[in-house]
Amino acid sequence: FCYSESQALMKKRMFHYTVQLLAASVALQWLGIVFKMVYFFHFADTGIRKRLYYRLGAVATGLADMALLLMLILLAKGWTIVRSKISASGRIKIAVYMTSYFVIFWMMLIWSEVGFDPADILYIYQSGPGKFLIFLRVFAACWLLHAACTTMTNYHAKRHFYSKFVLGAFLWVI
Repeated sequence: FCYSESQALMKKRMFHYTVQLLAASVALQWLGIVFKMVYFFHFADTGIRKRLYYRLGAVATGLADMALLLMLILLAKGWTIVRSKISASGRIKIAVYMTSYFVIFWMMLIWSEVGFDPADILYIYQSGPGKFLIFLRVFAACWLLHAACTTMTNYHAKRHFYSKFVLGAFLWVI
């Protein structure tokens, strides 16, 4: 989203939190790609690795991933579609899950810099925190399925939307 579109949506009171999460996710993903491109262009041009650009790209794309994952979980639970508020226990579960995901993501990035042996681990998700992050991702996919199916059961009017949404969201999370 560009700034003028965001302002127009805010004036019309249509810049919902889910749209803000999507816009943040897109912006962070774009920023991460730009940082990684700068890293690879610099490496190709000079032969010198500037790891800072790659790290910034990894952080930005990771945060974009988390924002989109949070948005999908909230939508699966029906927030802003069939209900205006998620239950207190639901909010706590989401907060615990996203905090765990955030902490494990940072542990994975730190592990890749400190405790990463390139001879043993070829890909960052082969590390201990990386494997746990994969587990959290599979858990999120199952949770998303459960939440969307519960929402479809309780709100029959949105069954058509959720049948398409759950397929796309589940495939993206996996």
